[in-house]
Amino acid sequence: MNHHRQEPSPRRRARLWWIVAGISVAIVIASVIGVLAVKDSGVSSLSDNDAAQHRCEVDVIGRLASPATAQISEIDARSDVLDTNSRDLFSLLEPPRKGIDQSRIEVWNVAGVVLSKNDYGSTMQTPFTCRAYFLDGDLVHTLVLLDHHH
Repeated sequence: MNHHRQEPSPRRRARLWWIVAGISVAIVIASVIGVLAVKDSGVSSLSDNDAAQHRCEVDVIGRLASPATAQISEIDARSDVLDTNSRDLFSLLEPPRKGIDQSRIEVWNVAGVVLSKNDYGSTMQTPFTCRAYFLDGDLVHTLVLLDHHH
């Protein structure tokens, strides 16, 4: 018995190649659609509360004379109303918040105390308030107020 394997015809090889190429393209398209669907679903690793708290802590520490020595405590983060007449007025005058329908903006107020060394090496305890602004669910700006005792 001769078990000699016959090579597929060039036409059959071309057909198999197109089938494999079509399946590959379909897999790539499905993968891209899946990634975009997850991205657009609003799923994120941090809640708005956690994102506001983290960003405010980073921004508060960044404003200190000795950021490496900073310790933050007594954190209180909560959703707050947009105060267009005083606290939030200037934050709304800069892009991308300028001229935006205010119903698209969500505000979180983060308050706490930061302990750090000043320029002279003394430890200071400084209360702070930070306003975190979310536009359509994305954190776009913070306003940090440090309450320096004079």
